[in-house]
Amino acid sequence: MDAVLGKLYDESLLDPLSDEDLARLARSTELQQFKPGEYVYLAGDSPTHFYLVTNGQLEVLEPTERGERRRQYLYPQDFFGDIALREDTPRQFAVRAALPSEVIAIPAAAFFELLDAFPEIEKILDQSTPERRAPPPTFPGQYENEVVIYWARRHPIELLRRLLWPVGVGLVWTVMAVIALFVVARQSVRWETIILTVWAIGLIPLTMWALWEGIDWWNDLYIVTDQRVINLERVVLIFEERREAPILKVQNVNAFRRNPLAAALNYGDLVIETAAQTGAILFRAVPDNDVVAARILQERDKAREAVRRASESQKRRELRKALGLEPTSPPPAKQDGGVQKNARRPRRISEALATQGMRYFIPRTREEQGETIIWRKHWIVLLGQTLRPWLFTIVIFFSAIALGVMLPPLSTVATFLIILFFAIAGMAAVGWLLWEYEDWHNDIYILSPTAVVDEERRPLALSKTVKQASLDQIQDVRYEIPNPLFMLLNVGNVVIQTAGAEGRLDFKFVKNPPGIQSEIFRHIQRMAEERQARESARLNAEILDALRLYQEEVGTPPDRSVPQT
Repeated sequence: MDAVLGKLYDESLLDPLSDEDLARLARSTELQQFKPGEYVYLAGDSPTHFYLVTNGQLEVLEPTERGERRRQYLYPQDFFGDIALREDTPRQFAVRAALPSEVIAIPAAAFFELLDAFPEIEKILDQSTPERRAPPPTFPGQYENEVVIYWARRHPIELLRRLLWPVGVGLVWTVMAVIALFVVARQSVRWETIILTVWAIGLIPLTMWALWEGIDWWNDLYIVTDQRVINLERVVLIFEERREAPILKVQNVNAFRRNPLAAALNYGDLVIETAAQTGAILFRAVPDNDVVAARILQERDKAREAVRRASESQKRRELRKALGLEPTSPPPAKQDGGVQKNARRPRRISEALATQGMRYFIPRTREEQGETIIWRKHWIVLLGQTLRPWLFTIVIFFSAIALGVMLPPLSTVATFLIILFFAIAGMAAVGWLLWEYEDWHNDIYILSPTAVVDEERRPLALSKTVKQASLDQIQDVRYEIPNPLFMLLNVGNVVIQTAGAEGRLDFKFVKNPPGIQSEIFRHIQRMAEERQARESARLNAEILDALRLYQEEVGTPPDRSVPQT
């Protein structure tokens, strides 16, 4: 009972209770501990208790056609289970421990007695019910199995700070108008109308300024999920930047409060560090920044523990297979080596050359070659690079036409020299145009199953620069869309920070930078899964070799049913 009573004292929901009330409640409640993966209750269960979370982390699971889907997480000071009790309906969601967790279980009878005695607690539950019933927050590019843990904008005090200038200027402008009315407008009604008109016109840009600051504050988001941290900053129709890092790559999180006001209002900055050589992810002026820092580190540790448990579980499975305690997976069926019915007929050389020519002169800005994706800079960059040679070509063309029409008949030598000049100038213009096109065409950005590559080549192999980084070296990826035109065209830069010697790779002026960012993270996840599979196969081989050596040493013939690798 003493342990339960001590936990009840720490619960903020129970602050209205006196010491005697808490002692009475402690006699009818119990502490329950759950290991990761254990259920507190299942969807469809009859409600019997109300729960207060005292330690660990619990996940709320929503039943779907494809199984259970994580809806949200519960942390210390959270509570759950009251809605089904008060509505006398089966549990809508399941609750399961994600980490070693502890809850206070209050039986239904004691719970209703608590609500009758303390209406303020019932009011708190009523106020929080709509938020808990609401769908979980989502954001563009969210993964199917990803849960948002924290979602916030800058503290409202930051909005007020940004509104000081437009509001202050507006107040000064209004005071000046009032003074003018008292000093000048007494002499004539016409002056009063003029002053009020000028005052109203002056307020229009100030109002637009204030609205701009409000929209700009609203568009900046800071998101923490169980898989990554995200900083999204947008200026409407002008700029967009999104930085994110996998939760496993987070090395340290520092929380700062810049002044006494920030400490009093419980907000501050977060600096989220990875192994990248430059640049951390910064959350500015976010509410409860110290709590968010702890949540990020908790999610990182949970992700690392999940990787460790998965590796350990895989080792156990491989060991059981090697000992013959678990059936081995059947070998994959051999594929039919016959001729494909719909095999493509061989193309003629002319068709192949035509296709290659089309691919060269009309290349795609995104190509897939098996599991490798290749991007080029957007067409607008090609247009910018070839603008001068195109203008030069047009000038040469129309100059030749103009001279042919305007000049009188010339001697054969003069005509030949003019034709020779324009022929050389035309070839120079076409050569310049092809040079710029080849320079654009040769700059490619590659995402392979194992690495990212930034390759830049000058025409005629004059120079070549290749920057490459393994996917497992990537610490964070961000994209930026720097101006309104690029926002309209969905063009921007993708910046990849690595822990390797390359430091940073830039995919410049690429189409759909948010999509490229997502592709990179998907490849990172796939590479991690494939590495785990390879490690499993290697471990299986080592276990089998060790067992074979052991059997040879003890003189027991090896079990031939155990697959050898």
